Amino acid sequence: MEDRPGTAETDVPKGEWGRFCAEFSDRHHGWLVSVESAVGRQPSGPNAPRETPGGHLLADKVPLEEVEFDERQPPGTVTVTVLEPDGAVRHTLSDPAAIRLEKTTDGADRGLAIGAASGEMVRVGFQTPHFLPDQGAPPPEPDQAVTEAGRSAGSGPL
Repeated sequence: MEDRPGTAETDVPKGEWGRFCAEFSDRHHGWLVSVESAVGRQPSGPNAPRETPGGHLLADKVPLEEVEFDERQPPGTVTVTVLEPDGAVRHTLSDPAAIRLEKTTDGADRGLAIGAASGEMVRVGFQTPHFLPDQGAPPPEPDQAVTEAGRSAGSGPL
């Protein structure tokens, strides 16, 4: 995976993975994400994920459904579920070794990096880093700023 300038990473302690994944899923359900994978076995063929600078793009700009840690069958799995136009798609990483929360230097959640003992890494990245309600709101996207300015200037409904 490529380095993300302006990103701070926090390791999630292994004993907290289940709770953390559930809370992360609740907070970010429906947010648009891209899911990348690097190292390890990669799919091939005409429908294979396309290459990105950091690895293979598994999903792009789709709603996040859930991130789940399942330890019922050791060594456990982490499954990232996204909603593609044809339905839910799951990306499962076996034998997870690390989960890291990525934040911007301003404290906005930027994404999640999940590493496996095999060296494979899956990254869930938000399309725009988001702030949680208690962190304040991020600045508007450029087109949102134009829309907001148009509404406040009395241009009427869009």
